Amino acid sequence: DSIISHMAMNDEQRLNCGWRVTVDIGVDPSAESVLLLGSFTTIPQFWCLFNNLGDEHPLDRLPSVCNLRMFRQFIASKSAVMEHSFLGGSLELVLSHANGTSMNEKFIQLCLLTVCELLPPTSSTTNITAALQKYFTATDIPSIEFSAHSENNSARPKNNSSSSSSDAAVLTHSLSDARALQKRCTSMPSDLSSVEWSVLQRESDEYQRMMMAGDDSLEQCTSPALSALSCLSSGPPPGFGSQNSIVSNTSVTNKKLRL
Repeated sequence: DSIISHMAMNDEQRLNCGWRVTVDIGVDPSAESVLLLGSFTTIPQFWCLFNNLGDEHPLDRLPSVCNLRMFRQFIASKSAVMEHSFLGGSLELVLSHANGTSMNEKFIQLCLLTVCELLPPTSSTTNITAALQKYFTATDIPSIEFSAHSENNSARPKNNSSSSSSDAAVLTHSLSDARALQKRCTSMPSDLSSVEWSVLQRESDEYQRMMMAGDDSLEQCTSPALSALSCLSSGPPPGFGSQNSIVSNTSVTNKKLRL
């Protein structure tokens, strides 16, 4: 792994695969409503995107309630909203404000660990818990739950079993090397520069008003592949962003997301 990691760092910090990041509002959004925030294939590009999702604080340009999705480029953007059409399952993690770092900072670190291929495949809580313990304390992530998905109708690309890539070398990066590049990467990605943040915030506010009104269609939540939207009976609490949530005036000490 160390040799592979060194090779990757010498190749302009290239990642093992390309990634996309999108945002949408609400439960069961249509594929057409998903907004592309950016894509990246290297660690510097990752930081250019995530650094510019924040202004005064990490991720504070995002609406307080939204679905932020990060997925490998071999998954079509329109398929990414359909979490349960993928093989395997989801891990629901609860992040806290513990230990002097915000939930958003912990969220970004989880994304970074993922693109650096430092987390094992999602198949149970056992292997992922052991991996996360290297980077987080028990108070950082107080809860982890795994839920299996159906193996039917997978949205993943079809591969022949005889040509499986499971034995292929995986490009990895150490967290410290990846972190060291953060402050150097400040240029605004072209996709992100065209985002109308005020429109996105209005859509989020309207969704929260519908939640407050008790819209039956929003009562049952199905979390996305990577989301800051918690499915609580009182509606989603404040997640990203710098503005207070309309749904809840109480302070939030935990945030749920799915991997």
